[in-house]
Amino acid sequence: MVLTTLNNRSARRKQSELVWATLFLTLLALVAFRPTQVPYLVAIYRQVLKTADPEVLPKGLRFNGAGAFIAPTLVLTAAHVLPHKNWEDDEYVHQVIRQSKIQILVKVKGKLFKVKVVINPPDADIAVLKVMGVRATDYLPVTFEQPSAGTTLKVISWRPMQNAPTPTLMPKVWDLTVDNPNLKRTWGVTEPAQEELIYGHPQAWQGASGSPALLNGKVVGVVVGLTGDNHTLIEPTRKIQKQLKPLIQSH
Repeated sequence: MVLTTLNNRSARRKQSELVWATLFLTLLALVAFRPTQVPYLVAIYRQVLKTADPEVLPKGLRFNGAGAFIAPTLVLTAAHVLPHKNWEDDEYVHQVIRQSKIQILVKVKGKLFKVKVVINPPDADIAVLKVMGVRATDYLPVTFEQPSAGTTLKVISWRPMQNAPTPTLMPKVWDLTVDNPNLKRTWGVTEPAQEELIYGHPQAWQGASGSPALLNGKVVGVVVGLTGDNHTLIEPTRKIQKQLKPLIQSH
């Protein structure tokens, strides 16, 4: 009886220690990766208000990717996080998108805001959104410089903690080494176009689309894809230099 009681106490003590250790590690992670360290980073969500086919395009809110403020009201991201005709190589999917009501929202300091798409070229997987109802005080400068092979870029992403439509997100900062600054690929489904991308390693993860890639502290591109050979694709900002420069200067 005494031995059983001692064993029970020991088990409860170990369980309590495990709980406290877990809480300590969680708090440590929150302090180390608190969102205030990357106040310019935003999460981008797709909200389907009305759908023509709930199996293809379910209603509700869904995390779609990352973006970053590059001016008080401008967010840079990947174009494929937006609902457009190049989403899928399937005419029925295009029809569902056209017949549905979808809006894009960005989360800034825990609140969702509507946006207006101001740059979305047909030949590049990059876009600029104008956020309605908020002005950021923290934003990243942009460069149109072309990095050379061997250069290290700093990529700043959201990492989903669960596989869910609206997962808990943790900021993640990591280094990407450029292997080829001019990798050629064909992009686009309905209107394919050949383009040049920055190609580097290691590989990103699902949900990193739209994350800013920094060269010497300035945004040089956004994450647009990952490959099976442990590499990441970056769409360079130089693709939208002519459209973007006047917008930034107007701020």
